[in-house]
Amino acid sequence: GDDVAFRKGWHARRLGDHVSGGGVASWDGQQLSTVGAMSFPLELLRARWLVDGVIRKWQKIYDLQSRNVSFESPADMLQSLGVADLANMSAGEWLKDKFSDRFVKQFVDGVSRVNYGQDSSIN
Repeated sequence: GDDVAFRKGWHARRLGDHVSGGGVASWDGQQLSTVGAMSFPLELLRARWLVDGVIRKWQKIYDLQSRNVSFESPADMLQSLGVADLANMSAGEWLKDKFSDRFVKQFVDGVSRVNYGQDSSIN
């Protein structure tokens, strides 16, 4: 049967008999591709570390807010958080030197489509 698995904002749709042999699949905008932990073992781990690092940067805002820190502009806030560079590029651009094209197309694009209705060109 069909069910949806959720874990820390990463969504995957279990497609049962719709994917050859069952399992988890990713929609790349044109076709379904079977994706499993063994498809990208090291890249999944690196992605987790990378995302956790970005989350830690964004979470600095709570400390700044508790100290009543304000900013002259959104750009100043992004710089203070250490994410200004991320705001000026797409996810695909940011990931291209960190992961294989296959991982970005099959996993990152699939996650982005499920969560935001866009591929890794999302900013």
